[in-house]
Amino acid sequence: MQQIIYDHKPNISCFQKTNFKHTQSSYINDYNGYFKNCLNPDRASEGVEIFIKDNLESEEVYLNNHLEAIEISVKFQKQIYIYNICLPESTPFTRQDLSLIITQLPKFFVIVGDFNSHNIPWGFLHTDNRGKTIELLHESFDLILLNNGKLTRHNPINSNFFAIDLSSATPTITSYIEWNTLTSYNGSDHWPILRKLFSLIPQSKPINK
Repeated sequence: MQQIIYDHKPNISCFQKTNFKHTQSSYINDYNGYFKNCLNPDRASEGVEIFIKDNLESEEVYLNNHLEAIEISVKFQKQIYIYNICLPESTPFTRQDLSLIITQLPKFFVIVGDFNSHNIPWGFLHTDNRGKTIELLHESFDLILLNNGKLTRHNPINSNFFAIDLSSATPTITSYIEWNTLTSYNGSDHWPILRKLFSLIPQSKPINK
């Protein structure tokens, strides 16, 4: 993680499967961190976190949902909302669960996460029920899948490759985003995904003199 941040200096970094207990968190110099961990203090959960450069205006947005997810607003030329979600295979979800989230999001948003869902459009040979649910969600809300067909996860045991890490956005900002995987980093079985937002200049915090 530190090497990726050193090499690419991202304004926003999203992580899933942090596996922190409720009171735990991590820290990165020059970034503000936002976390959602397990509410059970006795065990670690999958968990999600978002780090935002501390010279950018950002704040957590609280939505009505029960999933492992967190939303942050970041001020660029436009206010952009980043929704980071982790849906382990053990976590059931319905189209209604995800629709409830989408209806609460503002106009300019990006959804990223580990969905553990199979569908042909994002690189699988078959479509499962979870994948079909997410496909129908995209159709219902006119979301654009940013994945470009590249695989996002490699299984070191059987050498299989998958695409279970998805990124989606509203049509209003899709044309500003370039999506790619960073396969040279092998510290995890999930490859990092680099998303570049063009023509959206960060709005730094005002300096008090």
